[in-house]
Amino acid sequence: MTYAVMAHEMLAGRELYSDLWNHHPPGSILTYAAAELITGYGPHSIYLLNVVAAIITLFGVYFAGTALAGGKRLGGIWAAACWAMISGEPMLQANQPNAEVFINACLIWIWVLFVKEEKSTSYQRAILIGLLVTLATFYKHHMIFAFLFLGMAYIIMPPPTLKRQQALIQVVIMASIVGIAWTMMFGYFAVMNRLEAFYDALVVYNQGYGGGSFSSLIKNVLRGLLRPRLFFPIFPALAYPLLILATILGVLILIKQNRIWFFWLMYACAVPIMVSLPGRFFPHYYQLWLPLLAIGFGGAIVELRKIVKPFWIPQLIATSIIITLLYLQLPHYQLSPVEWTRQKYGDYGNFFIIAKELSQEIDKLLQVDETFYEWGYQTGLYYYNQRHPPTGVFSSYALSSGPLAQKLSQRVIADLERHQPELFILSHDIKQQDKKPVVLDWLFSKYTWIPLETKTKDASKYFSVFVRRGGNLESRLWK
Repeated sequence: MTYAVMAHEMLAGRELYSDLWNHHPPGSILTYAAAELITGYGPHSIYLLNVVAAIITLFGVYFAGTALAGGKRLGGIWAAACWAMISGEPMLQANQPNAEVFINACLIWIWVLFVKEEKSTSYQRAILIGLLVTLATFYKHHMIFAFLFLGMAYIIMPPPTLKRQQALIQVVIMASIVGIAWTMMFGYFAVMNRLEAFYDALVVYNQGYGGGSFSSLIKNVLRGLLRPRLFFPIFPALAYPLLILATILGVLILIKQNRIWFFWLMYACAVPIMVSLPGRFFPHYYQLWLPLLAIGFGGAIVELRKIVKPFWIPQLIATSIIITLLYLQLPHYQLSPVEWTRQKYGDYGNFFIIAKELSQEIDKLLQVDETFYEWGYQTGLYYYNQRHPPTGVFSSYALSSGPLAQKLSQRVIADLERHQPELFILSHDIKQQDKKPVVLDWLFSKYTWIPLETKTKDASKYFSVFVRRGGNLESRLWK
């Protein structure tokens, strides 16, 4: 919903980073904006993005599984079947189009293009890979690590039709396209006089977000390689034997110098680094494992046919695994949206549920030209209410801590002074700070608490509502 709100505001004329603040590259916001132009502002655009990204990845997984199985379509079919089962895994929040959904759609096709064998030394593949890597980094820039690992694999084991020197030139072309694209992006924000805001968000803030130093990033990766965080902390246990089976077969086949499985193993090396680098280990980060798991499953089943006789035994194993995955996943799709939210987020899911209902109550209180400000993380209040937020900085975490807290706080207070929202909503999911944030101090000096009257029981446990002193709403309420 944060991406959807920011995309909607951007289409309304507000500027990224200098107004609409986010510490990710602009890829997700631009993608959401494109979806809104097609379907309008609302849940249809989110549904469209989720389905389209899953289908693009599905075809990529099919071709990747076919390649991993030595060109046998059966490997692609089993890989695609596995992807269909696990691609919406709610415990990894894979049923909602976060940045990882779009990254997977890019990375799987990058992998397919890397392993594809060509009869010529054409540079078309290098250009296309470079463009896809650029697109992936526009969603999250540390996705460059997947390219580094796959690029090394391409140089170490180039296609049979290429010499290693030619493969190196192609990788340089790919990297150059990425470098040129990012230089152009920095140049665009410089020309638009927004370079400082862009640099602060993507570089300065993210340095603090990930630990602030190179040694901190190394520690994050090492922490991510330890058992509780390496794979899927909350994913069905069936994922482990699938991954182990594919890895064992990959190592055995690699001994025979199988180029395609080498690329699969390099992909497997890149994923935990990309998951671990931010040092946060949120469930949706682990979605990056899912395409790798699916294609490894498809390739492993075909390779098992060469080892295990009679031939129907591997097919029986594959069918049993798919049926088991279906048994695990199908119940999710029989749940209501509210039940699904609670299953994914536990008690925290109540924030999202109540935010939707609270937005309707806010709408009744405010007139068409009036707005409100929420301190917290619940951008769903703006999304469901469809009112323009008075400031483009939504993350109260960034206002409470980190290298930009003071600068962003000054921006928010200036925005609130200018727009004077009639309501201030305080979300109770915020951790207590040693020092009260400046923005919160300013809000408490301008707003008065009012009782929260909603149809939802215990809503006051999650939100508090404050009205602006001397405002139009206060005069209407006290009449």
